[in-house]
Amino acid sequence: MQSQISQTIFLSWTQFHGRSEGLARQLGIRSFFIPGGSGPAPLRYFRQWRRTLKVLESEGPAAIIVMLPPFPALLCLLQYARRHQSTVVGDLHTGVFDDPKWTWATRPTLALLRRRGAAIVTNEMLAGRVRRRGGHALVMHDLIEPYPDVSRDMFDNPELEVFEADSFVLMPLAYAHDEPIRELLSASSALHTVPIVMTGRAPSRVVKQASANVHFPGYVSDSDFRRLLSRAAVVVAPTLNEDTMQRAGYEALCAGKALVTTETRVLVDYFGDAALIAKPDAKSLARSISRAMDTWADLARRMTALRAEKIREQSTAIRALELWIATEADGAKSSESGPLVADGRGGGAR
Repeated sequence: MQSQISQTIFLSWTQFHGRSEGLARQLGIRSFFIPGGSGPAPLRYFRQWRRTLKVLESEGPAAIIVMLPPFPALLCLLQYARRHQSTVVGDLHTGVFDDPKWTWATRPTLALLRRRGAAIVTNEMLAGRVRRRGGHALVMHDLIEPYPDVSRDMFDNPELEVFEADSFVLMPLAYAHDEPIRELLSASSALHTVPIVMTGRAPSRVVKQASANVHFPGYVSDSDFRRLLSRAAVVVAPTLNEDTMQRAGYEALCAGKALVTTETRVLVDYFGDAALIAKPDAKSLARSISRAMDTWADLARRMTALRAEKIREQSTAIRALELWIATEADGAKSSESGPLVADGRGGGAR
C-alpha cells in the first residue's frame, strides 16, 4: 500500500487551498498548486494545462487526486491517465454540484470519474448523488488539526493591527452565490457596536452597502488570516446550500473558536451543539452573533472538545483513504464494490 501512496500526487488549479494541502500532507504525498495568473479564463486554463502536463511527465504518478472544479483540470489529466493506466480520484468541492458556473459539467465529471476512478466528497449527501450515477464516493472532511495561538504575532499587513484579541467577529467570505451577503450586511448593521471583519475580495457594491462597523481588509495572506482567526472572538460561516460544508467552519474548529453557522442539514449534523445555528436571515444572524459574542469562551470550549472527537474520527478516515487509493484500480472498476465511506461514524456529514 505504501508504494502506491508514494506514487500519488495531489493537483489543484489554484494558488493555494487549505483542504488540498492538508489532505496531501496527512497522506504524505506531494501537492502541486497550479495558478493560472491573470487574464480571461481560456488563457488561464491554457497555462494551467501546459504546467499540469509538465508535472505529470516529471512525476509519473500511479494515482492522481485532483481538486474539482474546474472541469478542465480533469480533462487535462485524463489522456495521461489512460496512457499510463493511472488511477484518478476527484476531490469534488460543492461547486461541482451547485455552482452555476460548473453545474453544466456535473454529469460529465461523474461519468468520467466512474470510468477512470472515483470521487472524494465532503458529506454523505453528495456521496449519495455520486453513487446514484453509478460512481464510487468516499466521504472525507477537511483535515482537522489544532492551530497554534498566533494572536500575539505581528501582522504582515500593519493595518490589521487595529483588531484586538477577542473583540471582533470574523466573516471569511468568497462573496459566492451560496452566501447570504445581503443578510450578513443587515445583521452587521444591527450590531453597530461590534467590529465585523469581512475578508476576501468584496465587490464594490457590498462595500458601499456596509455599515461603519464593517471592515474590508481584502484578500489577506494565509499567515495574516491565521492571525485574524486567532484574535477573533467569533467566526461566522453561513451558507444557503443544504449540501455545502464551510471551509471557514473547519478553520474555526481547528482554532477552537466560537462559531455561528446556518441551519443546513450538513452543518447541523457536523457541528451539533458546539456551534450556534442561525436561520439565513438578518434577524436570526444578528441574534446568534450577539449571543456568541456574549458567550464566546464557552462556545470555544465546546468547539475544542468537538475538535478532539473529529481528530479521532479523522484517523480512521485517512486510513480508509490510503487503502482506497492502494486498491482503487480493482475496486473502483468493479461493479460489485460497495459504497466507500471514510467518516468515523460510518457516514454522514465539511
